[in-house]
Amino acid sequence: MTVWYIKLCLSRLLLLIVVLIDVRVQLLYAAYVRNCKFTSPTTLPFIQLMQRSLVEIGRIDVSLTYRYMFVYIRQLAIHLRNAITVKKKVRTVTFSSVHTLRLISQTGRRI
Repeated sequence: MTVWYIKLCLSRLLLLIVVLIDVRVQLLYAAYVRNCKFTSPTTLPFIQLMQRSLVEIGRIDVSLTYRYMFVYIRQLAIHLRNAITVKKKVRTVTFSSVHTLRLISQTGRRI
């Protein structure tokens, strides 16, 4: 095997790993938000485990983590703005938004 072939294989493998991390982060965050909706004393250790796992995964690719942090902060801001401007009574702060803010702050602090 020649050196250029090995370099080509390694570059494709690294590209595949980055794509897989991107998809996995999205899926893990979606699962995290789904599980945070129902917080109780029995589910809190699992939520904290997911938080620590997402923070550790975020340390792998910092640029990807910052991109997603910006997107998720923006989603929370839009949700809060809509809750303020709508005339109906809406539950603005839920467990999922509190846990998400905690996850974002922990991720930003540990990177």
